[in-house]
Amino acid sequence: MMGTRRPRRWIRLPWRSRSRVRREIDDEFQFHLEMRVAELSARGMTPEAARAEALRRFGDMSDATEYCRHMDERSMHEQQRRDWFAELGSDLQFAVRQMRRSPGFTALAVVTLALGIGATTAIFSVVNGLLLDPIPYPDGDRIVNLSRSNLQGNMYVTPTPKLVDAWRQGVHSLESIATFGWQDMTVAGRDEPEEMRVGKMSANLLGVLGVRPVLGRPILSEDTKVGAPRVVVLGYGAWQRRFGGSRDVIGQPLTINGAPYTIIGVMPRDFTVPFMDGGVRQLWLPLEDNPHAQGAQALGKMRPGVTREQVSRELTDVMAAFAVDHPEYKEWKALALRPQDYLGSGTRDTLLILLGAVAMVLLIACANVANLLLARAATRDREFAIRAALGAGRWRIVRQLLTESTLLAIAGGALGLFVAYRGLDVIIALRPDRLAELDDVRVSPTVLAVSLGLTMLTGVLFGLAPALFAAARDIGETLKN
Repeated sequence: MMGTRRPRRWIRLPWRSRSRVRREIDDEFQFHLEMRVAELSARGMTPEAARAEALRRFGDMSDATEYCRHMDERSMHEQQRRDWFAELGSDLQFAVRQMRRSPGFTALAVVTLALGIGATTAIFSVVNGLLLDPIPYPDGDRIVNLSRSNLQGNMYVTPTPKLVDAWRQGVHSLESIATFGWQDMTVAGRDEPEEMRVGKMSANLLGVLGVRPVLGRPILSEDTKVGAPRVVVLGYGAWQRRFGGSRDVIGQPLTINGAPYTIIGVMPRDFTVPFMDGGVRQLWLPLEDNPHAQGAQALGKMRPGVTREQVSRELTDVMAAFAVDHPEYKEWKALALRPQDYLGSGTRDTLLILLGAVAMVLLIACANVANLLLARAATRDREFAIRAALGAGRWRIVRQLLTESTLLAIAGGALGLFVAYRGLDVIIALRPDRLAELDDVRVSPTVLAVSLGLTMLTGVLFGLAPALFAAARDIGETLKN
């Protein structure tokens, strides 16, 4: 068996190594050179003179040789690539025929994988949205909510504008601090006025979040001055619903609380501000820069390498110094918190346990499908033996079976995404009141990438054992039978 495997593989894959290509080209050039030397010698030239003249007529042989080597190697690589894609196409066609030939088996395997992948993707979306990446903006892990609490830690209060200014001047562990808030307002409509929750933001909020309007300009510092012209930025939904997505909306008026505002920009789709209750706002106004105004929520962006504990200590120290002239701040401490900190350790542990549980469900699904494929491979002995006898190497058979399992995994992953979307809707609908953060959880691009990788990994995992089992069979005994 060992004596015949190598020639059969060589005949099946006639690819030449780089050293062989170079040797063949060198031999070809040497043959033509010797032929020219023999021709010149026959005309009466001495062997030395004939060789010198032949070399002169050939020109730069090293350059010509290297050019031919490059072209030959390039042609060989292109042929290898074409052969690889041709074999892959053949494997895919054969895998599709196998799936069509056994629709019951295919449906069972795909549904089993879809349930495992879908459940894992849905729960991972929740864990990613609440624990791993709750702020879906650049450097979101460095954005924290700034607040003050009583010494017992059972009451949180938004900071006043004067305290925020003190933090801006005295806290060096933060790159910047932005403020925001919201207010219920009446917006004039074509038929009748509409009550809306209107967001308000400081001029630097979008810069902290790394977001730019999709149309027009953002709110600038001059827009936040007391007595500045009234301007408004539309949310994406309001732009589509009220103005039909028209790009001529910039500069148009909009009446809010009976006063005219000028539209200056449009925010991206689903734009939200971290730590703001209620999710998406459809209108955004400048947050007035007034030191005597009521407090607004504040968020800061930590410098690289800085911890939340450092920021909290520095915020508290600045507030203690500020309390010398403002005694009402003496019995308070400052905190820098991420969204995860509001969940509580019990909720975090529950989510991680739930993620581990659905991961085990996925492993069980893979094991079940692997058993199905293993039983199916045991019934295909004659097929594998005939293919091997016709020249298919062990890796060729393994690759064919891995192609079939991967195709099943892709089908299961596609159906699993549907299960994940519907499952996430059910989770959000059944959420407890204290987990309002679930309303903003979506199947993000990160989750989709993880789901794709999970799909491909499961295809390899449950297909590897049957493939190795099939490749290890003794084709001689099978053919004898």
